[in-house]
Amino acid sequence: MARKRRMEISGLNVLFCLLVIFIHIISYPVSAFPVNTLRYNLVMLPWRLSSFVVQGFILLSGVKVFLNGKDKLTFGAYFKARISGVIVPYAVCFLIYYLCFMRVYAYPLEFGFILKHFLLGSLVCHLYFIPIIFQFDLLFPVWKRVVNRCSPMLVIPFAILATQLLEGYLPQMIETAFEGCKFPYNDRIFTTYLSYWLIGCYIGKYYDAFCEMLKKNFTTVCVLFAISLVAVVGFSYLAFNQLVYIPYVNTVHGIYVLFVCMFLYALALKIPAEKLEKIPFLQEIDGASFYIYLYHMLTILFAGWVLQRLGIQAEGFAFIIRSVLAYGLTLPGCILYRKLKKRVPKLQSRKEIV
Repeated sequence: MARKRRMEISGLNVLFCLLVIFIHIISYPVSAFPVNTLRYNLVMLPWRLSSFVVQGFILLSGVKVFLNGKDKLTFGAYFKARISGVIVPYAVCFLIYYLCFMRVYAYPLEFGFILKHFLLGSLVCHLYFIPIIFQFDLLFPVWKRVVNRCSPMLVIPFAILATQLLEGYLPQMIETAFEGCKFPYNDRIFTTYLSYWLIGCYIGKYYDAFCEMLKKNFTTVCVLFAISLVAVVGFSYLAFNQLVYIPYVNTVHGIYVLFVCMFLYALALKIPAEKLEKIPFLQEIDGASFYIYLYHMLTILFAGWVLQRLGIQAEGFAFIIRSVLAYGLTLPGCILYRKLKKRVPKLQSRKEIV
């Protein structure tokens, strides 16, 4: 019997899903407006504060592995499920994007070029998430052994430290070891997200205790989140407006990411499950969230084509058009696609019975 989905996880999954669309919509005015202006900061700060969703998705992925009992699977069974559930949809999505880019941007039909972008997730800005998740999947036996045998009090601090060090120094280490070699792919290596994954795994393993801890310490979580929020706003304002060079701005942001995830988790637990269940389309968006993540840039790119055809250059109006098309086409389109996809096996089984 399938285990009922935890509504706080559904709520967070939907929130992250909606925010990732927002980030890619608002990135246009962020890149268009001149720095150190009011309008730049009005879009840059929300963009920066929302830039925790990939880490949030990775954390939730770790939660689901150990909460849903996937850690009891053999590597073969787990890997097979991930191929069908992640890689096949990604391959279909990649093909659709690539065919569109061949038509619009004259991308070449060249195997090496295609393979490189497929493995790196570099065809479209958001697809790098899939290679990251797949790297964690390939190391599934390691996570089983670590989480089931080692204390989180030992592993989590080590993972946080390793994440910060490797994120900051891995490219330099590689470039030093291989003279003249540039390493621009640090954002799609699993070590950059190691702490979020392992924290998620331990949350899933000790889920009830974790939820109880957040409920009992809600005030403390809010205070820590507020402090990190003020810090990341201040440092981001100074750094992104090029007022002061701050070498540790990403470290501050990494601390903020951890606290905002804990704060939102605690907040989601405050909402009764029956109230979350009554939110229109929440479960539909939750079920279609992976497809929404994969295909939302297609509608944003389509919105860009519409704006170009209409000759709209004002960023405020363009933001509205992108938002309407991105949310208005992606959400119902992916929900409908998932429903139709779920009906296909039923239709096939009926034909076999007939």
